Amino acid sequence: MLKNYLKLYFEFFKVNIKGIMIYDLDFIFGVVGLILNKIMSFCILIFIFNFLDELKGWSF
Repeated sequence: MLKNYLKLYFEFFKVNIKGIMIYDLDFIFGVVGLILNKIMSFCILIFIFNFLDELKGWSF
């Protein structure tokens, strides 16, 4: 039963990706933007936990 639901989920996922990929340039910019967003979020967390001893009274 679960196997059928997972198969259906991945089919919907593939259809969604194909729909997004219709506009190639928009898809590429979206993926690049998403990757940059994740990298910057990770860098901000590294900065907070490594370079700040205390943040408004909260210590790490």
